[in-house]
Amino acid sequence: MVRLDLSFLNTFAVDLDGQPITQFRSANNQGLLVYLALNSDKPQPRDVLATLFWPEETEKTARHNLRQALYHLRTILGDTKSGSEPFLRVTRQTVQFNRQSDYRLDAQQFLEAIEQNDLQTAVSLYQGDLLPGFTCDSLQFEDWLRQERENLHQVALEAMFELSQDYLADGHFSEAQAIARRQLKLEPWREKAFRQLMRAYALDGDRGNALATYEQCREVLWDELGVEPSVETVSLYEEIEAGQLTATPTEKPRHVKNNLPSDPTPFLVRLQ
Repeated sequence: MVRLDLSFLNTFAVDLDGQPITQFRSANNQGLLVYLALNSDKPQPRDVLATLFWPEETEKTARHNLRQALYHLRTILGDTKSGSEPFLRVTRQTVQFNRQSDYRLDAQQFLEAIEQNDLQTAVSLYQGDLLPGFTCDSLQFEDWLRQERENLHQVALEAMFELSQDYLADGHFSEAQAIARRQLKLEPWREKAFRQLMRAYALDGDRGNALATYEQCREVLWDELGVEPSVETVSLYEEIEAGQLTATPTEKPRHVKNNLPSDPTPFLVRLQ
């Protein structure tokens, strides 16, 4: 069992040695841990962190608040005790989450699975969007988090689409249906997921549900976007309605690309 278990997908949860940590004192302290853990690739300048989380304060007050927040985080993470690898590496100029420490971060594992093109693992790890509803006292941090959330959301959708394509190609139609439905749960107007679901139902011999899915697609697209289904979707519907759809090989999925910025920090630079 890892010493520190960080869960940021669909929820915020931090467990140390199997026990939940809840005494963060403030949302800014939680946000600081989130930011450091998600940007562990390099040290973060202390002045950038102070400005990010306390933008309305004077430089002196912001730096003081950062020192207090770091002390509190190091205390509750056990970094002030000797004998174990610290989770935070703190110097007078920088702070960095320690990648050599004994930890697990679900969002990081998700992206590593994407890089390895292990779509089944990636999809199983994506239990929901990144920290939905998470707020703190910094609008700049919330803007950064919103962007990260949307980036991960799109990566997850593409991973699910390609995995469903893979299942279709291999004749695993019930699995393809399940993954198509997961896409629609994340994005109800996702038309190409509707097409996957229609195709999976039809190839599985369930023509009725395939046609009903098209009608659902029409209704959702009109209600949400004010548009009709595309020519491609209509053509698939007509093919299914005429009983002409057959189980033909489907192109194997491409490698899902991680579209997150390769250099996501410093945060303030990204906003320019």
